[in-house]
Formats: sequence, structure tokens, C-alpha cells
Amino acid sequence: IQAPSKRREAVVSTQSTGERIVTASEFMKQTNNTLEAVIVLAGDGTLAAATAVTIKEINETTDVYLVAQPSDPVIAAMATGTWPDECKEDTEESVAPALNLNIHCSTRAELMKHCMNTVLTVDNNGIIDAMRFVFERLKIVVDENAAAAVAALFTEQFMQICDSKEYRRVGVMLTGGNCDLMDLPFTILGAADTTKCRNK
Repeated sequence: IQAPSKRREAVVSTQSTGERIVTASEFMKQTNNTLEAVIVLAGDGTLAAATAVTIKEINETTDVYLVAQPSDPVIAAMATGTWPDECKEDTEESVAPALNLNIHCSTRAELMKHCMNTVLTVDNNGIIDAMRFVFERLKIVVDENAAAAVAALFTEQFMQICDSKEYRRVGVMLTGGNCDLMDLPFTILGAADTTKCRNK
């Protein structure tokens, strides 16, 4: 499912608004509410919180996983339930702009309540490989933010989770297609290794 960017006022709300439920409800509708897990970019928390709340309203057994950088404070926060007053100045800048954002304070309670406490982590190389994979194999134009969610699907971390929980139906939220085709990261940095993606 490709989703347009959401206005913060719409997606932060815990009320059922049309803008908030459209992407998550489409995930569930197209699979007859049988998705076992959904992967969504953490970003500033707005779309992630909206997705998690809506999916849990439809099917409380569906697990929702956030995607972040390996050094992101959200990882410890989700694991411990304690949110530091932090910024991401000390973290490596991600090629996915949304991963450089801080979680908005108004979304934290919803994320803690509805998302899995295990955060999926992706690095720049994984994002670039996934972006090229989507372009080449799925024939969809996505930006680095959308590719980050796809990258999480291919990580060893999530593969182990799938084996443990026996997931067979997983949805990935593609949240952006705004990219400059003359300035793609896999063009700048050289050929990406999509072997891992193809083999999985």
C-alpha cells in the first residue's frame, strides 16, 4: 500500500478520522483482516501511531513494528517504557529523512500501548539496497523513507522474529514516493547489493 503524507493534526488524534484510518484500514481490508504483522517507519510518530491504533481497532492480534536507526533513542524507550528528553544530534544521519526526526510527544502513549516493544533497526546500506530492490523488482517509485520500511523486512532481526512467531502475512507501509530520479542514493553511492533482498 502506498500512502500519502499525513497532516499531523489528523494522525495524532486518537479519534477515528478519515485521514488517519485510510492507509491502515486498506492494509486490513485487502487481506480480509488477516495480516499478522505490519511494519511502519517510526518517523516523528504521527503516521506510526495512527497506523498502530487503527490496526489494533480492527484486529488486536496483529503486531505492529516500528522501524528506526540502530542508535535511535526510541529503541530503549520502547523497551523500557521511559522516554528521555532527547534529540538525535548524536546519531548518524540517515538517508531516510524521517528517521532523523524525534518522536512527537503526543504520539508516545499510543506507540507504547499498541506497538511491539522490539524496534526493527536499519542502516543506510540496507535502505539503499531495499530502495533499489523496490525500483527494480516491484516497479514502484519510492523514496528513502518507504525503502527503510522495506529494508526492515529483510533484516536478520525480523527474519528471526518471523521464525519465532511463524508470521506468514506481513504488511509493509510504503510512505513516500518523493524522490529526484537524477539524484538516487544507489546511483550516487554505486551499485547496491540486492542479492540479500532477492534471496529472501
